[in-house]
Amino acid sequence: MPFFSKKRKTGGEPSKNPAKNFRTEDKESTQETRDRDKKLQLFIRALALRFMDYLTLTLGCSIGLAAGVLAGLFGIGGALLTTPAMRCLLGVPGLIALGTPLPIVIPTALSGGLVYYGRKSLRLRIALICGASGSLSALLGAWITDPLGGEAMMYITSGFIFLIALRFAFGKERKVKSAGEKVQALPQLILIGLVGGFLSGFLGVGGGVILVPLFVILLGLEMHEAIGTSLAAISIYAIPGSIEHYLLGHIDLGLLIPIAAGCIVGAQLGARFAMLTKERKLKIGFAVFLVAVALYLGIYEYLA
Repeated sequence: MPFFSKKRKTGGEPSKNPAKNFRTEDKESTQETRDRDKKLQLFIRALALRFMDYLTLTLGCSIGLAAGVLAGLFGIGGALLTTPAMRCLLGVPGLIALGTPLPIVIPTALSGGLVYYGRKSLRLRIALICGASGSLSALLGAWITDPLGGEAMMYITSGFIFLIALRFAFGKERKVKSAGEKVQALPQLILIGLVGGFLSGFLGVGGGVILVPLFVILLGLEMHEAIGTSLAAISIYAIPGSIEHYLLGHIDLGLLIPIAAGCIVGAQLGARFAMLTKERKLKIGFAVFLVAVALYLGIYEYLA
């Protein structure tokens, strides 16, 4: 009997172990599958992030190149293009889209301005005086916008730029006999800088949109001189705002570098093309650009 019991006990073990071993192997197989799937997901995620990095870099350089061409061609800072492009194409938060383009204006304007300076189409004295005074009044203009609200400001900006475009295209401006003639008194330049800076901050547009028409209409500068001088002035305009937004954390350095690189190259191209363009055609082109900006701002706010 003991032998029978021992044999029965011994014979019972082989009948249970295969099922247990199968369950163990099944669990191990399931775990291996999970680990393999997890590794595959991590690989795909890393690949997607790498692709997004390259895509962001490419888009940033492309946005900067286009904005730089406009800056060098029309004497603007380029934020009219970079801000909505960063918002729509790169999906960055609104404050980042507003703050990051400001410091980009500085190398962009200097890059394009050097081309005009080399062709003797930049009035350095006018740029320094207007830039210094305008950088102060721009802060005041931005501060006054709070009580009016965003919707009203967009419509005011659109209407004002449209009126400037009409005056710029069809109005008569006085002519300066020579590029070296010093007919601009210091108080006049300070006043133009204050007005341009105030309107820039108040209307929320780049200084070039305001300064180029003022230089042509009030000072009688040639179009190429007005654009080159505007670029130098707005490089000063952008300094206080850049510092403020940097301290507030509204500047993305990862986006700033590729966009700025594109802007620097684009500003060179735009400025060189502008120097090859006749005065009248450049003026008409700038007026058309102002109308496009005015319509864009008005329609965008209406549809928002």
